[in-house]
Amino acid sequence: MTILWPRIIPRDIVPENSDLAAALQKHVRHVVEKNLPGRQIDFRPEPERVCPRQGCKSMSVGTLLSRHKQGCLVLALISRPGQSPVKIVPWAGNVKLKNDTVGFREYPEEQITVADYIPCSSLLSTMDKKEPEVAEALKDAAPPVSQ
Repeated sequence: MTILWPRIIPRDIVPENSDLAAALQKHVRHVVEKNLPGRQIDFRPEPERVCPRQGCKSMSVGTLLSRHKQGCLVLALISRPGQSPVKIVPWAGNVKLKNDTVGFREYPEEQITVADYIPCSSLLSTMDKKEPEVAEALKDAAPPVSQ
């Protein structure tokens, strides 16, 4: 299981949002450990937001953080091992998806239209409300645990 560093858009706000990105990545780890217990986790550092060109050796989980002033939006980005398409799961904020998947190493932000942001100050607690949808996508993408 690979947990990627969050994608942050727009790109020009990346430096001032590294603390929020780190907290978001830590939250993802907690959700993965809770919903897929017993998996080895490869926790990728900044700036590793995508799998290498040959694909990740294991399932990968990332996030997309979009921020406008004090408003935030988060999407979970979940894919199977290898050069697999990425499932986009809205996690915090209100977004319209053109497609709920994007091709391997393609830009998920091209598939979204932001309808509404939520206050960044309540981001992590708001994410708990949609955790069941994220957990279902995690379980759908996860290969069985080898015994």
